[in-house]
Amino acid sequence: MNEPNRAFKQSIINAMTDTTNSLQRLVRFGQKSLRQLAGASFVALALVTTGCNMSANSPGKFFEGQYLNAAKAINDHDTARLKESLTGLNVNAAGRDDMTLLWYAILQKNYDAIRELVAHGAEPDKQVVEGLGSALHVALTNDDPHVLQAMLEGGLSPNYQDADGTTLLQRALEGEKAPEHVRLLVERGANVNLRDSIGSAALDKAIDVSKPDLAIYLVEHGADVNAHTTNGVSVAYSVQWEIDHLQPNGKSASTTAVALDQGGKPVVTTQSQPSQGATPEGHELLEKFERLRTLMIEKGAKFPPDPPAKVREQMSQK
Repeated sequence: MNEPNRAFKQSIINAMTDTTNSLQRLVRFGQKSLRQLAGASFVALALVTTGCNMSANSPGKFFEGQYLNAAKAINDHDTARLKESLTGLNVNAAGRDDMTLLWYAILQKNYDAIRELVAHGAEPDKQVVEGLGSALHVALTNDDPHVLQAMLEGGLSPNYQDADGTTLLQRALEGEKAPEHVRLLVERGANVNLRDSIGSAALDKAIDVSKPDLAIYLVEHGADVNAHTTNGVSVAYSVQWEIDHLQPNGKSASTTAVALDQGGKPVVTTQSQPSQGATPEGHELLEKFERLRTLMIEKGAKFPPDPPAKVREQMSQK
């Protein structure tokens, strides 16, 4: 892979710096810091995409020949000319610095061009930029839902799954703007019960990333409340786990540090943090998960849920 364009790379660094505070805000609870940071990385990539100022990068820096004509049409927001330019082109081919027409359209926020490129065969999940991920990842986590909307209008299936079976709904749940993207996908006909290679669906993901509001939305739109993954973890079990760990009197997290005193002897210090449920944010989250549990019971879910071991035993007997 070629070294990315220096100006483009610097714009990535600047945008990443601007999103530091957003990443920090996502680390709400110590026990979920790594999981939240994983989700935050997708948010950062989305902010990078929308934050890059590509006006200084003319189409000629990346493309030539007929591809240059298409890029100029994208730059000029001339959809009719873009359609003409795409005739006979491999729309997935990369120009200099691995820039594709689809990426160029995304960075220019040209939604009509995004739609036309997908309609002409552009594959958003296969166009990957090192350090950014795929164009589809950016569309699913971008602050601007119009990027994903344009791809869907161009023919991207709302039920698209990657090689591991991961759905668009599952991937959209990683971003800060998950409510907009999830609702858009459902409105476009996404199957809320599609499962990946380990039997996990969008509802499992919503619970895993602590977004009970979206879990409630998915249940209201037909998500199976009695489902379980291949290792026996049911939706109900995951919800109850969250509720148990959000109790005000739940176990508190602690950190242990070891330092040397002046005599060179180790000194161990332990600092306790309040339990998740003891914080205002934790209390609010607990109430939402309890509302989710109530709704699931109304839909026929079993509480208290069976532990994974028992579910696996039941699975083996079928």
